[in-house]
Amino acid sequence: MHRVLALIVAAATASAGICAEPPTQLRVRLGDQDIRLDAGQSVEVRIDGKPVSLRVDELPFRRFAEAGIAFDYPRHFPWEFESPATWTLDGNSAVIIVLGAEKGEGADPDAVLDGIAQTLKSKRPAPRESILLATRNGPIDGVAMTVTLASSRIRNEAYRIEGRSRDVLLLLQDSLTDDGQASAEFVAMRKQLAQTLEF
Repeated sequence: MHRVLALIVAAATASAGICAEPPTQLRVRLGDQDIRLDAGQSVEVRIDGKPVSLRVDELPFRRFAEAGIAFDYPRHFPWEFESPATWTLDGNSAVIIVLGAEKGEGADPDAVLDGIAQTLKSKRPAPRESILLATRNGPIDGVAMTVTLASSRIRNEAYRIEGRSRDVLLLLQDSLTDDGQASAEFVAMRKQLAQTLEF
């Protein structure tokens, strides 16, 4: 009965045009004044006695800045940190893993991919291919492999970045579509990362 009522309410809500998620609530501190507003909403504030329009928009990405590298990634990716220096940013289909290390001690991309294949109990060696990540700092060489887990195909791209102060292994993962193509989430994430990567 509750399910039927929920479906009726959902249908009525959809027909009324109420289908968007509520905007993010933001608090802006201007001098000693707190202003609360919805993301994208304008509000009039007074600066030096003059009215000025203030608007705060929430961007669709967050900024990762750890382990000597920085890049933008989709806002909806949850953040997870494991000591000593591993960050996982996990989307619906795409995942970014950052493994930080002291200078000269960064992880080897092939060894990391070997570990993934072993963990996923890949029955046969997954073929590897060389790959480039084109960034504004120049291209970064990487290694890619695709493994099959049950009926899912998971593509892994591993890049070693030698930064000024630290070394980083950047691992990008994607759950491929049924026809073996990269997911739309992965394509957008990889493009944003490549355009904004700094090290």
